[in-house]
Amino acid sequence: MTLLNADSISLSFGGVAALSDVSLAIQPGEVHSLIGPNGAGKTTMFNVVTCIYRPQCGTLTFRGENIIGLKPHQVTKMGMARTFQNIRLFGSMTVLDNVIVAACCRSTTGPLSAMLGTPGMKREAQKFREKALNLLEFIGLSEHAEDVASSLPYGLQRRLEIARALATDPELILLDEPTAGMNDAETMQLIQLIAEIRNTGKAVLLIEHDMKVVMNVSDKITVLDRGKKIAEGPPSLVAKDPAVIKAYLGQEL
Repeated sequence: MTLLNADSISLSFGGVAALSDVSLAIQPGEVHSLIGPNGAGKTTMFNVVTCIYRPQCGTLTFRGENIIGLKPHQVTKMGMARTFQNIRLFGSMTVLDNVIVAACCRSTTGPLSAMLGTPGMKREAQKFREKALNLLEFIGLSEHAEDVASSLPYGLQRRLEIARALATDPELILLDEPTAGMNDAETMQLIQLIAEIRNTGKAVLLIEHDMKVVMNVSDKITVLDRGKKIAEGPPSLVAKDPAVIKAYLGQEL
């Protein structure tokens, strides 16, 4: 079954078309990149997929279920998580607590149990702590678990955002410009991390300007330009597509 299917999505703001008849399908365990020049509609598409925006036309299903009209927290519980272009960590909390908070979206205890400190709540809290520690080990941040999140270098804050998204147990994780502001070494580490995430069976939808990253990690690429899909396919074909080369001002990918 296709994990995410967006069919003929259109969305306008004040008469300006941000997306025009855009379709994409993401398969389980696939890295699917969404690329295009600035203003192409990539982040708008992310916001539609995660139910921040509601499209005016088209259909959107996740695991075969219609998700148009749902709230972002509802699609998170269904198995979708994302990061943002601008880092949105809880800066005054520790690295570990940032991840624990995200894991709590899977809590089965209610507010009363939390207030009373019931045994069930304590067991669940310990489970979330162990889960967060395992994720920090996976991401490469275990040595920073007790550091304040805002004290981390920029590249590590980006990795922490990914750990926090993974803590929600997504089947699909959407990464919006994850290498922005990273140096070459950090970028290469991020390429490896995306591959490791895919190896766990999760699907990745990626917005990225760094074509080195896109060509190294993608199974499939969808290219947008001015809100329209102009190309789609494996990296080797997309890189040679005349419409894609033109959209990138004649620069081969």
